[in-house]
Amino acid sequence: MRVRILALSILLVAVSDGQENKSAQSCHPSELSQRDAEQLVLATPEAIYAQQSGASPYVFFWHPTNGDALHFYFAEVDQRRGAETPLGNGLIGHFAVNRLSAALVSIDTIQIVTGIKLIAIQKVIRRKHCIDDALVNREADRFP
Repeated sequence: MRVRILALSILLVAVSDGQENKSAQSCHPSELSQRDAEQLVLATPEAIYAQQSGASPYVFFWHPTNGDALHFYFAEVDQRRGAETPLGNGLIGHFAVNRLSAALVSIDTIQIVTGIKLIAIQKVIRRKHCIDDALVNREADRFP
């Protein structure tokens, strides 16, 4: 009985490995949608802090005159009147999201933004768009 269960388990693992490899081979990277990029901006540590402070962050799309086609650009604002924000004017920050790698950069500090929630959402979005580590590394130096 144990031999049958072991043999069946090995067969199931072999079949599932074959399916994963087949789906990985047919997966081609695709660009993020604007909605995917908005989700990333809402997961920044700045947005999370604002939410914990009672804010309802709002993200809006914009395109600076010196912007490029590789990035989505967003400004994130705190909708409360007189809200204390990092920039002191109701703005939580300005961000750019790379359409090919899902990397997020603060335009205010010119640094890549990281955070626990953001990284988790990046993993999901990258998996959805077949973005692997090699592509992320190739795009790492492409700042807005």
